Amino acid sequence: MNDIDTTLTGDVRDSALSLDPQTSGQKPKTRSCQLCHQRKIRCDKTLPCSNCVRGHTSCHYPGNERKARRPHKTTITDVASRVTKLERVIAAMSNHHGIATEAAATTEGQAFHTHDGAGISRCSEVTIANHPETREKRESSTEELLVQDGESSCYVNEVLLSRERALQSTIGTLKEDITGPSNNVDLIDIGMPFSHFKKPALGDKIRLPSRRYAIQLWRTYIENVDPMGKILHIPTMEAALFGAANNAADVDSDLSALLFSIYFAATTSLESSVVARIYSDEKGCLLSRFKEGLEQCLAGSNFLAHPTMKSLQAMAIYLRSLRAYDLGRSSWTLFGLAMRSAQSVGLHRDGSNFKLPPFETEMRRRLWWFLWSIEAREAEDHGISVSDYMIDLSGTRFPSNLDDGDLYPGMTELPASKPTWTAMTFSLATWETSLLIYRTMSSSSSGSSHMLSREQLLRDHLTHLEDAYLKHCNPDIPVQRAAILMGRLLSAKASFITQQQELKRIFDPAQPASTATEESLITACQILEMNIQLQTEEILRDFQWVFVTYTQYHPLLYVLWHLYIKPTGPNVDRAWATVLQAFEIASRRESSAEGGSKWSMVQILKQKACRRTQESAEQQLTVAGSGRCVASSTPSALDDIQNPSLWDMDTMDISDWNNLTDNFNVYDFEG
Repeated sequence: MNDIDTTLTGDVRDSALSLDPQTSGQKPKTRSCQLCHQRKIRCDKTLPCSNCVRGHTSCHYPGNERKARRPHKTTITDVASRVTKLERVIAAMSNHHGIATEAAATTEGQAFHTHDGAGISRCSEVTIANHPETREKRESSTEELLVQDGESSCYVNEVLLSRERALQSTIGTLKEDITGPSNNVDLIDIGMPFSHFKKPALGDKIRLPSRRYAIQLWRTYIENVDPMGKILHIPTMEAALFGAANNAADVDSDLSALLFSIYFAATTSLESSVVARIYSDEKGCLLSRFKEGLEQCLAGSNFLAHPTMKSLQAMAIYLRSLRAYDLGRSSWTLFGLAMRSAQSVGLHRDGSNFKLPPFETEMRRRLWWFLWSIEAREAEDHGISVSDYMIDLSGTRFPSNLDDGDLYPGMTELPASKPTWTAMTFSLATWETSLLIYRTMSSSSSGSSHMLSREQLLRDHLTHLEDAYLKHCNPDIPVQRAAILMGRLLSAKASFITQQQELKRIFDPAQPASTATEESLITACQILEMNIQLQTEEILRDFQWVFVTYTQYHPLLYVLWHLYIKPTGPNVDRAWATVLQAFEIASRRESSAEGGSKWSMVQILKQKACRRTQESAEQQLTVAGSGRCVASSTPSALDDIQNPSLWDMDTMDISDWNNLTDNFNVYDFEG
């Protein structure tokens, strides 16, 4: 044994002595040494082992480290747990921000979520930014609302018209309270939008109307549709239409889609009796035929992958006309599709940036602002605020105030805008004022300096609107009268929003009813009265197919809220007359139902206001009969107003649909 030991190197011998089981107290190796394992021979598991000693090699055993396990596969439970932890952390950070100094705030876009028992999820967002402009825009925290209905849901985040807890208490959640308006007209059902969006089968031909009917519909479009939203160049389009009527076999898909959209819009603008007399067919049948042809042509032109100016124009005209029959979320969703398609071809950037020809640049401007204005109004109808992104998105200038005769393909320079009435005047007055409204709605700054700035912006716009457009209008000419009314209606709406923002700034929690001012009630009534003029005046009959699709929700809801809070007052009779007329007009529409959640809220609040007015009248009769003095507000109204549990609020912000729907399941009322 000594002979063997003398052949070992000092290192091996030292290691053998230090690791000998009998001397070190360690257990024998349980695994073969590396050399024995590699040669696949039996190892006596000593150190050194006998095989390594005979071969005069170093003996090494593998370490005790275990092979790393595969990482645990993430499950839904893990994700949910992480999200829960993250929400707690963010909530804690948000709470900490309430007591921290502004200098210590460095986190941006933090949010936490809460749920109530009615399937409604709210997200309170706290945005902290060092940039002054961002801090001003996000000065006050915003609330979001998500109403669940099975696998679907409805999102609301708009910033206009809320009455906090008091208004919530007026709404309630009684489904039996809702009774829809009794329609006095036959509803027109043309099916779901894009239900025929597929390429026609091989050999099938999409039939355009006969030349005679095509020309009649084109004339109707020029008279009833084109003045309400100017996107086509009539001389160019007329040449294309006559060419298609003379040789239908050679018409490409995107032009066919544009023609069908023109026919669809023209038919929409006519009353059912007129359609039956001229075309010897029911209005619904003609619309369904044109809708099917339009959607198949859009599919045939590969619109989703390769939109063109013609296919985008077709989509815009079709979706605008579709509002007459479908005021639900489907039309708004499709407008989102149209907007994304428009962005994909760069319509949101001015054509001059790309050195495009002047004629093409002007057509792109018309189409973009047509889409933008209706998309913004669609969002308003469904309780979605027009985001800063939407407002700041466009780098496209407004079109020039020019007639179609001033433009032609191949022109090298645009003439200056005319200081007179043109075919673009109505559209420009509407688009520019709409942009002002949504900029005002998106502004969250409430300081006196910001209020003065908004008021100055409004005054400047009113001066520009009057000087550039309205003073050139003749009220005896239908389309020019419509421009006057629409321009002043939208300007009054912007003024109404500014009033509510001022009331928010000076709100006194001790006197919440003080914000139900007669000035705001009068302004809201004026807006509704001008809207009723647009919808009922005989001189505007050709355009009323458009006007009846736009309900002025914000002033209407304010009037109803005011009547609930103050059922008596100098303007109550005027307010009720306006409300009842607005509901009467709604009952005569050809659409299957008012879309979105707002009309449901309007219906419920109207019923609550009616009950409060009846209670007030009965109490006044009782008090008068007993010879007692009659108060200006009923005790029940004052009780609700002064109840802290109903008025747990820090603002009287008439700018947020979230709280309006807090105790209210939207899906209980959608038609």
